[in-house]
Amino acid sequence: MLETVWIILNSPAVVTGMVSLVIFIVNRLYAKKPIWRQYEGLFTQAVKMAEKAIPDGCENKSFRRLDEALKYVNRVLAAYNIKATGAEVLNGIEIIHAEQEQSGNLTK
Repeated sequence: MLETVWIILNSPAVVTGMVSLVIFIVNRLYAKKPIWRQYEGLFTQAVKMAEKAIPDGCENKSFRRLDEALKYVNRVLAAYNIKATGAEVLNGIEIIHAEQEQSGNLTK
């Protein structure tokens, strides 16, 4: 009995089916991008606008820039009825800011 089950499980049709199922599951997981990757341009624009809007010499410039970027992203997402949690938006802004800073794109 076990030998028959083993032969069936190792048949080309069953192996192909299992591999197809694994590929399907991996593709579904990969296709679900975080919101900030779906709207990466928006987040990049928000970071750059906040850098220009808040001068370097002001008090609490980092917090003010973050606040400015958050307000902009939230306004745009709300205008298009796109649902996102605050953590998703904050995470996206932080990651995009780090990427932009590392690449040197935040110079004025």
